[in-house]
Amino acid sequence: MQDQDPKSLDGSMPPAPAGPGGYPEWGASGAYAAAPPAATNRLAVASLALAVLGGGPLSAILAIVALRQIFWSEERGRGLAIAGLVLSACTTLACVVILVLPDADTVDPGPADPAVNRALQGPALAPGDCIRSVDAGNPVVVPCGDPHTAEVFTVFTFPDGPYPGDTELVAEIEKRCTRSLKPYLTAGNESPELRYLGPTETSWFLSRTVTCVAADPKGMTGSLVG
Repeated sequence: MQDQDPKSLDGSMPPAPAGPGGYPEWGASGAYAAAPPAATNRLAVASLALAVLGGGPLSAILAIVALRQIFWSEERGRGLAIAGLVLSACTTLACVVILVLPDADTVDPGPADPAVNRALQGPALAPGDCIRSVDAGNPVVVPCGDPHTAEVFTVFTFPDGPYPGDTELVAEIEKRCTRSLKPYLTAGNESPELRYLGPTETSWFLSRTVTCVAADPKGMTGSLVG
């Protein structure tokens, strides 16, 4: 006996079988598949890794490219890219500061300039001032009747103008001091050493005054100037 077509006598499809309570049962619908998680942008990861390793500018470039890619592709890793960008900026700034600013412990201040130190820190000297020791850091003026080794015999000032240069300056100072010393050479003080306190290129704009000093390390008696 052949299977009968499950149609009703009038040719229509039979009704769906009744479920509990007399209501027809619905057929099971297909379940929707879950969307796969978005991938993390590789450039964002590389940017952060390079920033941690001190990659600086390269890390910043990767971070910027990663942010553009993430914007259009909806990949994950935006926070990684931003962290890499910020860290690379901090690293680059730190390197610039280290290279530009000198280390205070390694800066060589150079030799002290006695002429500058004495001109700025020492007392204002005048002709007839006797000095205890011309080799001291700052000249100490004492009565000429006391033991002393030097005496100021003239003071002059160069006119305002550009620095003439070391050679020309020294030659002019020695010429003027020697000429001014000759009238004061007397018995017992006939051959003193010529010393002077004068400007340098560094101190020229502050003071152009020259102090001529006659000195004798063995000691001087009385006063040259009188």
